[in-house]
Amino acid sequence: MSSSSKVPSVVAPAPDLDDLGASSRRRRYLLLLLGLLVLLFGTVVVAVGMGSVSVRPATVFQIVGHHLIGSPDEVTWRHSYDSIVWRVRLPRVVLGAAVGAGLAVTGMALQAMVRNMLADPYLLGVNSGGSTGAAAAILFGFGVGWGSTRCRSRPSWGRSPPRCWSS
Repeated sequence: MSSSSKVPSVVAPAPDLDDLGASSRRRRYLLLLLGLLVLLFGTVVVAVGMGSVSVRPATVFQIVGHHLIGSPDEVTWRHSYDSIVWRVRLPRVVLGAAVGAGLAVTGMALQAMVRNMLADPYLLGVNSGGSTGAAAAILFGFGVGWGSTRCRSRPSWGRSPPRCWSS
């Protein structure tokens, strides 16, 4: 028997070669996504802290943590900071981020629908339809009376502001 006629009984599996680099692209994509999320949260914290009353980022973290998970237990910040951050600024900043994300998704969907990366709302008449809807809402009074406060209409002649109450 010659040595060339011997066949090995166990064949070693071929190494898994990723010629297209899918795993490295996936890793880069996840790192980019994680970095963008960290940037978003950092921007939200800075935006909540900025204003006529400046609130430090550490205080913003403490206030949000206190309201969401109950930590820290003791309140070391002023009550006015709590009201400013939790009731005024944070809802506005979160709503702004959500509206921006919604606009980004609808823009991407429009570009995917027409298969043109440079597509804009004027291409399909979406902008004209939105203007027509806004004009109809103003004309027919859609949304009037949905507010949570009501003000008595009386002339103040600059002496005192109108009296408002919650409904």
